[in-house]
Amino acid sequence: MPKTILIGISAGIACYKMIEVVERLKEKHAVEIIITEHVQHLLPLAELENTLVPVHRSQWTKGYSWKEYRDEAKSDHITLADAVELFVVAPATANVIAKLAHGIADDLLTTTALAVQSQIMVFPSMNCHMWENPCVQENVATLRKRGIMVVEPAEGNLACGYAGKGRLPEPDEIVAEIEEQLSLSGILLGKKVVVSAGAIAEPLDGVRSITNHSSGKFGIALAEAASRMGAEVALLLGRAEVQPRGKVRVVPTPTSRSLEEAMKRECADACLVVCAAAVPDFRVKERVAGKIHSSKELSLSLVPAPKLISLVKAANPQAYLVGFKALSGAGEKELIAAAKQVIDSAHADLVIANDIAGHPFGSERSMVIMVHADGEIAMHEGTKQELSRIILQGAIERL
Repeated sequence: MPKTILIGISAGIACYKMIEVVERLKEKHAVEIIITEHVQHLLPLAELENTLVPVHRSQWTKGYSWKEYRDEAKSDHITLADAVELFVVAPATANVIAKLAHGIADDLLTTTALAVQSQIMVFPSMNCHMWENPCVQENVATLRKRGIMVVEPAEGNLACGYAGKGRLPEPDEIVAEIEEQLSLSGILLGKKVVVSAGAIAEPLDGVRSITNHSSGKFGIALAEAASRMGAEVALLLGRAEVQPRGKVRVVPTPTSRSLEEAMKRECADACLVVCAAAVPDFRVKERVAGKIHSSKELSLSLVPAPKLISLVKAANPQAYLVGFKALSGAGEKELIAAAKQVIDSAHADLVIANDIAGHPFGSERSMVIMVHADGEIAMHEGTKQELSRIILQGAIERL
């Protein structure tokens, strides 16, 4: 099915590659282009116009009238943002990446980006030392935290004479990435997905609690990815370092008991449930009312807490269940064995196992082993956004 794609081209030396990308995409999709001011120094405007797709250069078009805007309530950046199903920025220079990360809107491309509600894909392209600069890496991390898909640049010989990471991928690779993203759009339309995420607390008294480390980033990335695929998403969220972006319904679940109640309620009509929250394995035998005085030594009696993942199949036997299993200092065989135990005990359909020693809490990247109940096992490494897409694809194939 044809999609509406907006291509934002910034003034990177590799911008000439985007002519072929546009030519190939327009065969199946409705494509429009935004260029930044300095692109014309690298790529003649006539070449862009020869693609026969609309080319937008400025918010201040010839004959612009504020009275017309007032009367018709029309503005180019809002019109473009509302119509687009995928916004692609390629090549994305260090300058444009910084503007996107910090919400600077000083031209048509960056102003439109702030208004876009659909998926944004960014293809960085620059000198290898610029790409490795901490400023650029922090800006890229910021974009990923906000759900923007940043495609890693390729390695090879660069236009500046250096060799390293920073090349814009070749046109066929860019088109393949875009088509893959478009293929997922709407694939979960009409379906309900429930995701638990973040650190969950088990109260000791009125002010203290037992909890686990968790940034919530992975679970939130999964919720955002499911939303972009068209699903109605309920995010059961504990304490998290980031907040979800897009059309995700957040259900606050700060404690184990609130999460338990929400799972029973939300999972009953879900087709896919992802249990990514960090739930304490123990709770106090007897919770103390009020606040425990700190003037004396304290001994706590802890008992095993219920495994909330086991509630899912009891509430909805038809739901596809994805669980997470984190170990520390574990090898591949141990991780797979632990994942299989969760499959057996909770009747999970897929378990994502990872060793937290290799990628500490809060990191943007992770390495996971996907263990399916049907026996398939696969290892993947990437950003949490990239892994979320892979995990959901694996689940969707089996729904």
